[in-house]
Amino acid sequence: MRDRYVRRLISTLKCSVCGRRYEPSKVKLLGSQEDVWFLSVFCETCRTTGLIAAVVKEAGDLQQVTELTGPEVVKFKSLPPVSGDDVLDMHVKLRDFTGDVTLLLGSK
Repeated sequence: MRDRYVRRLISTLKCSVCGRRYEPSKVKLLGSQEDVWFLSVFCETCRTTGLIAAVVKEAGDLQQVTELTGPEVVKFKSLPPVSGDDVLDMHVKLRDFTGDVTLLLGSK
């Protein structure tokens, strides 16, 4: 089951030569050692073969990496999510902006 998932995940990658996605049937598991999986891929479009080493971990093993401080994390978790209107407002504000971004954001 897990190797089928890894093959499917690798098939979302694109060939470095021609840019086409790999077919899941053309991803072969060569072996694994702990969390490192070794796979070969074959691109049917340009007929090239590649080797992939992928680190595969269970979801529980993931750690969040952030530069935020503890108080900043608490502050941002309590804010509502960014909406489409927020993005549009920022686009309108930045579209013709030509100044210093630090002035725009109030940093300095």
